[in-house]
This record gives sequence, C-alpha cells and structure tokens, in this order.
Amino acid sequence: MKRDITDLWLRSLVPPKTGRIEVLDARQDNLMLRLNAGGAASWSVRTRTRDGKQLRVTLGTWPTLGIAEARKARR
Repeated sequence: MKRDITDLWLRSLVPPKTGRIEVLDARQDNLMLRLNAGGAASWSVRTRTRDGKQLRVTLGTWPTLGIAEARKARR
C-alpha cells in the first residue's frame, strides 16, 4: 500500500490481527513503515546493492522517530 503518511494518520493506525503491514510513503521513494501485530512500528528503506540484491535498512522505530525525521533520514 502506498499513501501520503501524516502524523494524524500514524496516530490512528491499528495493528493487524496477524502478520504485519507495510506502507510506502508517497513523498519519499522507498521509505516504508512496517507495523506488526504486536503494535511495534519501524521505519525502513528499501534499496539495492551494486550486484542487484535487495536490501532493507531500518532507520528507527515509530513514535521515537516521526515521519518528518524519517524522511530526513531517508534523504
């Protein structure tokens, strides 16, 4: 799912019953919020290595790292 992530939307998030959801930010390419059934949420960036392998780098956890800070860290 891809959407414009806002602080208001983040505060209204409900964890899934099972598994996790991944939401891509519409403003910053490859910035993603991952939310698991336990309620833990983290920011990560999807990228590729020089040899083409996909890599996911975790930037921090939400709410410690808000959307504005995550976008700055992504840049």
